[in-house]
Amino acid sequence: EAGRTVFHLTPDEFIAHTHEFVSCGVGIFGGCCGTDCRHITALARALETVSFQPPACVVPCACASEREAFPLRKGMDFGVRIPASEYLSDDLMDAEESQTDGVWLHIEDQKGLDAFVENEYLIKTPLRVSASSRELLFEAFRLYQGRAICAGEDWFDELADFGVVKMESF
Repeated sequence: EAGRTVFHLTPDEFIAHTHEFVSCGVGIFGGCCGTDCRHITALARALETVSFQPPACVVPCACASEREAFPLRKGMDFGVRIPASEYLSDDLMDAEESQTDGVWLHIEDQKGLDAFVENEYLIKTPLRVSASSRELLFEAFRLYQGRAICAGEDWFDELADFGVVKMESF
């Protein structure tokens, strides 16, 4: 209408499936084109008697590359440890083609960290990171554009600020 998108629903039509949505785990409601205070008032009334229950969490935790999130499960195979080196781009492409569940990258020194930062865009599966020092590991997680996994480090609690997933937690 007049160059605007408008959906014509009465307030009763607008809230007709509210309880079904809640039973599926929806917890945020609102309106868009064509809704006004009458619709929101009807929605508020419809939700007054609803008992919200969050959907059951199927995946206890997840990690992510730059572009995609992955559910984690017990027993994931990250293959052999790949050293971050000047050959990292080739190694990552080979690892991504393997039949493993993810990639295990080890950073030995500053050159390895630089190689990781330069090539992280090639990582398309869950990433496990280890390093020869606390400082390198922290810097790797600080710079990584995804959410990676760490295994067995004493300082794991300090890494939580970077969204790191502890390998023993899944």
